[in-house]
Amino acid sequence: MPRFIGLKVAGNALRTIERAAKKAHATIMKGVNRAAHRVQRGGKINVKQLLNTTGKSTGALGRSIAVSSNPAALEAEVGPSVIYARIHEFGGTIRPVKGQYLSFVATKGDHAGQRIFVKSVTIPARPYLGPALEEARPDIERELAILVDSLFVPDAPSGE
Repeated sequence: MPRFIGLKVAGNALRTIERAAKKAHATIMKGVNRAAHRVQRGGKINVKQLLNTTGKSTGALGRSIAVSSNPAALEAEVGPSVIYARIHEFGGTIRPVKGQYLSFVATKGDHAGQRIFVKSVTIPARPYLGPALEEARPDIERELAILVDSLFVPDAPSGE
């Protein structure tokens, strides 16, 4: 018949473990937030440098890139809130929703200043957030690895 050994952690040991868990959680979340803000900054820079080709941008896309943290899940999301953000990142075809044609005033070429009617417009992908993540990834991975490793290094003796 197998024998089982019971172990009960109580008193100061239990409080110490709980404090260590809270400290680890807070430390990791701080690193996650730092990583998310690094990607946010890169995304904003990319929008300004890569998408504002006409110089007429209002800056709304860049300003809309925000960080949303979820400490309970140790995660953070980075993303824009303006409706047209996705089409810039991934590209795609825009078709009319309520009518047969899209309508806009041409700003360049032979038809500059004229109202144009088309059945669809294809926008090429001009990624700004994905490249920001890829550029930051090595630094983020290194920093998070250092953070996690630091959690397992014993504190210096307190002289007790």
